[in-house]
Amino acid sequence: MSDIFLVSQGEYSDYHIVAVFDNQEKANELSALIEDADVETYPLNKEFTDPGLDFFWVTMGRDGDSECDSYSHRLACDGELREEYIRLKTSKEIGYVSWELTLGKHVKSKEHAVRLANEIRRQILAGQRPKGVDYGKSYRRSK
Repeated sequence: MSDIFLVSQGEYSDYHIVAVFDNQEKANELSALIEDADVETYPLNKEFTDPGLDFFWVTMGRDGDSECDSYSHRLACDGELREEYIRLKTSKEIGYVSWELTLGKHVKSKEHAVRLANEIRRQILAGQRPKGVDYGKSYRRSK
């Protein structure tokens, strides 16, 4: 796989591409002649894999109430697979304990994502420690 080299200038709404090269030396040469120009490198004809499944994330409380949403695109903005995760966050305040399980995963449907999160929630509440769950520093196992 080969790369292309963009000479760019500016930031945010002022950002623009000055020129595109297939040769890094030429891009560097032009960049040196332009104030505050940068050379960006991108793969040409980048390989990618469609996971075949949409990416959903679920936020679920201790009582099983949940919210679920999905990205409109299967791959992250860099063309790579989205990182899957399962996290449990808890915190204790005076008279109140917050408990939130979040799951992000490539699955076949919203219902499937919620079902997976609920199964993990039930295992945690039963005192088990399912594999792949990031408990973070705030996790306190209930007795």
